[in-house]
Amino acid sequence: MYLRALLYRSRLVLRVLGTVTTLFFALSLPALAKDAVPLSIMPDDAGLPLGAHVVYQIDQDRNLAADEVRKLDQGWNSLATDNLNLGFTSDVVWLRFKLENDFTLLRSIYLDINYPLLDDIQFTLFEARTGEPVQFIQAGDDLPFAQRPIHFPNFVFPLALEPLTDYVAVMRIETTSAMQAPLTLWHPDALATEKYAEGELFGAIIGMIAIMALYNLFLWLSIRESAYFYYSLCLVGYSGVEASLTGVSYRHAWPNSPQWAQISVVVSAGIALFALAMFTHRFLKLGERSPGLGKVFYTHALLCLIVAALAFLVPYQIAIQLALVMVAVVALSTYAAGIYFWAWRRVTDARYLVIAFTLFTVFAVYLILSKFTLVPRTWLAEHAIHFGAISVVALLSFALADRINREKLAREQAQKNAIANLERYRIIHDESMEGRFQIDSKGRFTSANPALARIFGASSPDALIVHHPDSRALMPARREKLHESMDLLTRFGKLDGFEAECRRMDGSLFWVAVYGRVVHDPDTREPILEGSLVDITDRKAGEQKLNYLASHDTLTGLLNRLKFDKRLQTAILSASRLNDSHALLLMDLDQFKIVNDTCGHSAGDQLLKQIAMLFQRHIRSSDSLARLGGDEFAILLHDVPLPEAAETAQRLRQDVADYRFNWEDKIFNVGISIGVVPVIKDAGTVGELLSLADTACYAAKDAGRNRVFVHDEESGEIVRRQNEMELVAVIREAISNDDLILYHQKIATVKGGAVKGERYELLVRMRRNGEILLPGAFLPAAERYNMIIELDRWVIDTYFRWLSENPDKLEGLAQANINLSGQSVGTTELTSFILSAFKRYNIPADKICFEITESAAVASINETQSLIATLRELGCRFALDDFGSGFASYGYLKSLPVTCLKIDGCFIRDLLTDPVDQEMVSSMTRVAHAMGLEVVAEYVETAGIMERLGELKVDYAQGWHIHKPELLVDRKLAISSSSITPWRSSSGFR
Repeated sequence: MYLRALLYRSRLVLRVLGTVTTLFFALSLPALAKDAVPLSIMPDDAGLPLGAHVVYQIDQDRNLAADEVRKLDQGWNSLATDNLNLGFTSDVVWLRFKLENDFTLLRSIYLDINYPLLDDIQFTLFEARTGEPVQFIQAGDDLPFAQRPIHFPNFVFPLALEPLTDYVAVMRIETTSAMQAPLTLWHPDALATEKYAEGELFGAIIGMIAIMALYNLFLWLSIRESAYFYYSLCLVGYSGVEASLTGVSYRHAWPNSPQWAQISVVVSAGIALFALAMFTHRFLKLGERSPGLGKVFYTHALLCLIVAALAFLVPYQIAIQLALVMVAVVALSTYAAGIYFWAWRRVTDARYLVIAFTLFTVFAVYLILSKFTLVPRTWLAEHAIHFGAISVVALLSFALADRINREKLAREQAQKNAIANLERYRIIHDESMEGRFQIDSKGRFTSANPALARIFGASSPDALIVHHPDSRALMPARREKLHESMDLLTRFGKLDGFEAECRRMDGSLFWVAVYGRVVHDPDTREPILEGSLVDITDRKAGEQKLNYLASHDTLTGLLNRLKFDKRLQTAILSASRLNDSHALLLMDLDQFKIVNDTCGHSAGDQLLKQIAMLFQRHIRSSDSLARLGGDEFAILLHDVPLPEAAETAQRLRQDVADYRFNWEDKIFNVGISIGVVPVIKDAGTVGELLSLADTACYAAKDAGRNRVFVHDEESGEIVRRQNEMELVAVIREAISNDDLILYHQKIATVKGGAVKGERYELLVRMRRNGEILLPGAFLPAAERYNMIIELDRWVIDTYFRWLSENPDKLEGLAQANINLSGQSVGTTELTSFILSAFKRYNIPADKICFEITESAAVASINETQSLIATLRELGCRFALDDFGSGFASYGYLKSLPVTCLKIDGCFIRDLLTDPVDQEMVSSMTRVAHAMGLEVVAEYVETAGIMERLGELKVDYAQGWHIHKPELLVDRKLAISSSSITPWRSSSGFR
């Protein structure tokens, strides 16, 4: 769009052309003044170009005068083109040409310099024959417009030539703009006609551009699209450039401001280029499509404004050259961006930029070629740059119009879509299951759908809005929730699933989840809350149920172990920080297994429920009651000292003891063992407290059940229990490391007769820290903490392996008695383990007799019967150990298929002095013999007892009088009785 200025003032191109021209003529002979131009060859209706008749030279020292130049014969150069065009130079240039009036009359002609940006022109006309100056004219854009000889936008000099006279014209030119001087001779009428036509053309061009600028300005004011504003500004700037380059603005706008007439070109060009860069940015939407390229065009726009501002600060020659550089940069960048977005990004709008600048380039090239006479110099060529500008203006205007049309179609389509969406929204709004609403800044319902009305119990949306306009009376129902929702809206502008209780019109409460955001009314700009709410009452009920189940026991409704642990942890923290005192009660029902085994699990469950209800009578709302599992319960008494907690435990124990459980005409008495521990500062962790309470509960059971055991730091009982718990780990390690040892004690006949093979009972010992521990030191702990099962299996496996590895010992064995604990007998896996051991080690079953205590047999009567029946079929024998110490010995003796009775030692120790013991032993012996069973008496310590047993017809005896326990198997040391020679001393067995 600005190529005309580029052509007139482009420093690079014109300087190169000037340099080439200078070099060409410097290599030739000095040019002399050419032949005079006869006026007879001037056309009547056109101008006569003088380029072929003009010579020039450069006055670098600025010391030549017009008369001296007229006389000079050396240093002249001919013009390379029709017009003088030396580009930017600060030197003075002298032109000389000759005129000849070959008419017999005085002729008046005009010399037209068709370039308005020359600073100073001094024209002198000499008569050729006399050398006298006959006319002097000075002009230039440094002078006010009124001082021009002819008031044309460019420089026109009127010449009066005497008839039949030759003249020499000398012209001195100095300018800070491009050094150009297109000289043409005209008849006055022809020049007037030409300038009038040219004025019409320029006026039409500038007028059209102004109309387009005004049209786009109105578009910008209407639709506020910045691309139209920048395009309008670009057209205004270009109009300023055209007006300045043609001299129109100097003539009509500021004829008395020569300085502004010079810099107006730079200022107008800077504004036009700034607007073009911004127009390209907005037109191609670079901010969205290519932010990096958008920043480049922002930079171009800023530089163009800087160049426009520099026009007021720096010399014109520097400012115009900077402007030309920006013309090239902005134009090429716009052209390249258009090509890129059209060819590669497929942006439709970019094609207009490409086509417009392509046409502009074609017209500009055509003009350049005509200047170098490579194409005919025609009217079209002279005005090609204007046609290029018109092409750009027309195409970009069409592009904007096309955009308006497409935007109009898009708006129409968007309007159609909006109407369709509005209809869909209306359907969704009316038929949605979610309650949709709009609430104004005063809390009033302004819109509601049928679902919202139904949720709040209204017959219709209108009924809801009319009868309950204030939404705050319904949602949320609680004041604190209302404040919370308002705070969220203030901070975030929305509610995203905000849960709260709301109130229906009938006053009932229900739960909702609210989704909403703050928008502004398009008319009043007042804030509005719009959104929806969902009735989540069922979901909240489900959540509450799940939360309840997660923290409560499903059978009794009491707290479960997880929730109780959390409350106990809170109590520990409060005791530590506030020095509070609480108490923990751990309770275990006595004889619960009897109810379960006798009447089934349904009865057991019912018993647990009733016991839970009984417990609840003794606790406060601040206390915590939990079922930890099975028949184990716990109570956390808050802010209760230990003595008061002990009293509460006693009341609980007594109520349970007095309670009678009825089930299907059966009545059961149950008891409870309670361990009480304080929850005070430095009480320990949750696990440590529960362990301590569990130990106290076991102590209560061991003390006879149905008791309360209160933990006392000074009591040795808890310490002993804790030691037993530590001993469990030691037992487990002893089993793993073979630190258990098997001893044996022989069993002899009371009558003293010969017995074929050895008969003894296996006894287990444990090696610890270099000492041998007797069974009493570790078996109770093993039984209490369920380690006895592993120990029993170790004894069986170790002894069977030893027999298999010592066949001579197996051969000499008559019967080996192996004790089985009640816990082992009560497991279903014991039978298969024993059968597997017999098979694995190939041990004859008739050589093994398993001893089961009377209490263990009674506790697991069904399992005991099954075990005895299975192993007796294999050939094993069974002895009922500790017989007589139970409460139903004779009653169970019939149902247990044993082969031997071992009378408890409590009846043997005082046999010589206690007649009751004698009668008991006699009775048990007679019964056993009547059933075909053998009888063995334990704890036989003296010969007198041995003799008395013979009188009572007891079959066998076992005790220190018969044999002191002796080492049999030590797997770790790989020794056996065959490799050890027992030794005795006066102090007995070591």
